[in-house]
Amino acid sequence: MVSNYFHEHVQVGDTLEFSALAGDFIITTTDIPLVFISGGIGITPVLSMLNTVVKEKPDQQVIFIHATANSGTHIFKEHLLEMEKKHHNVKSIVCYTSPTPFDREARNYDLEGLID
Repeated sequence: MVSNYFHEHVQVGDTLEFSALAGDFIITTTDIPLVFISGGIGITPVLSMLNTVVKEKPDQQVIFIHATANSGTHIFKEHLLEMEKKHHNVKSIVCYTSPTPFDREARNYDLEGLID
């Protein structure tokens, strides 16, 4: 609802007041794979859900897709890599929209561009 409001009503130059995050993030675990998709700093609540799933249902298949500009903006990168190493059921896919020359040389991401 909030994203739609921003796109439909907020104009460049508008002033907005924000508060702390609100609401609940709820995961209903099932036997089908979970897919988590995040972008930029939006990884924070999604990573929290991943942490909960691997703790409470260690065999739950999880595909974690994250997009960010490049390694300079890729927060929690090491944590996600560690989760993937420790948990056979976790697969991560990282998209960089603007990889640096270092990123391209190191090939430290999976896909270039936007998630599609």
